[in-house]
Amino acid sequence: MLNRGPDYDAATAALWSHRDPAEFMGLVHYTTLAANSHNAQAWRFRRTTEGVAILPDMARALPVADSDHHHLYASLGCAAENLMLAAGAAGRSSAMEFATDGEARIEIALGQVGNRDGLFDAILERQCTRSDFSGRPVPRSDLSAMQVAARVAGCELLLIEDRAKIEQVLELILAANATQVSDPAFAEELGSWLRFNARAAIEMGDGLYSGCSGNPSLPTFLGRIMFGVFFKPDAENDRYAR
Repeated sequence: MLNRGPDYDAATAALWSHRDPAEFMGLVHYTTLAANSHNAQAWRFRRTTEGVAILPDMARALPVADSDHHHLYASLGCAAENLMLAAGAAGRSSAMEFATDGEARIEIALGQVGNRDGLFDAILERQCTRSDFSGRPVPRSDLSAMQVAARVAGCELLLIEDRAKIEQVLELILAANATQVSDPAFAEELGSWLRFNARAAIEMGDGLYSGCSGNPSLPTFLGRIMFGVFFKPDAENDRYAR
């Protein structure tokens, strides 16, 4: 029988599935499904007497793409949000504090009585796609819902709908992307987080599976060679423009 290798769809289905949020590892499971750059998962978790501490894992930081750790700490905030939603689904309350004793961490204190938030069910629905957009206008009802959701302290949602302004934003994106892609250090760092086949993606359990971007499955050594050949500013900008 032909050995087709590991079943990526089965592995991802198992990962993006429900766990018991009443258990510590269940809480951590939902926490690790938060958005994070390069899927580097630069976080660690520690059980505390009050609940859970979320700490940065600098061994998984991105010194080129995220030199000031802005994205890393944003991902810790996303993780904390997931954890608190999962705690509510288990009927527990939660409260968040930032460490003030010199160690960078987020402390989540868990109480005894809490309420389930509808956003908990959205954790397993979150996804990131690099596919081409259809070009269809976003329904006005969806835009209005986004504006309502963004009405929180410290946040502002700016909708850019004028075609001329959209083109201006595109020019800025392409200029920034060309600068970034032209940096050999950035390309090397990104390449180290790419998983060029299903087996590597499953075994490593992190990084970016190139198949999700429509690329063919390749042996790791060949994938790295092809990435170096084809990862160029013009090609990337054409994809971004689409």
